[in-house]
Amino acid sequence: MKNAISMISVSAIALTVASSAACADPGKSREQVQAELAAAQKAGDVIGPSGFSPHKLFPSQYPTVATGQGKTREQVEAELAAAQKAGDVIGPSGFSPRELFPSQYPAVATGQGKTREQVEAELAAAQKAGDVIGPSGFSPRELFPGEYPAIQAPRSMAHTGTPYPAN
Repeated sequence: MKNAISMISVSAIALTVASSAACADPGKSREQVQAELAAAQKAGDVIGPSGFSPHKLFPSQYPTVATGQGKTREQVEAELAAAQKAGDVIGPSGFSPRELFPSQYPAVATGQGKTREQVEAELAAAQKAGDVIGPSGFSPRELFPGEYPAIQAPRSMAHTGTPYPAN
């Protein structure tokens, strides 16, 4: 009997170690991390105690970062003229002429929205899951967590750092 219990515990430990080794992400080596840190320090990209990087505080001490080809003066002037004509330039009030005088500008075409059936299906699913916020400012899931199933991330994504797919 004592042998059987020790064999079970040894096999349980072996399974735990094997499963954690299988799920482990090798990641970067110590040398890779140290090389990246050294490169970031040299470029002045490490944030200091002030909340700013040395590159932002002392730009003359660090090489400039090469940017892509900028726009020509004519391109910028053409874009500005188009934005002014469309009423999209924000004025001193903080609003664009299109927002202040919408009748003077053509309507902006919007993309196809959701159908009524799609919206109703989403609402029904949210109500069933307890995710609709009520008058108290809390959802039923927050008020009564025992009445709703716990939301768990798929195990395959939870340990890999992979972002969730977009719906």
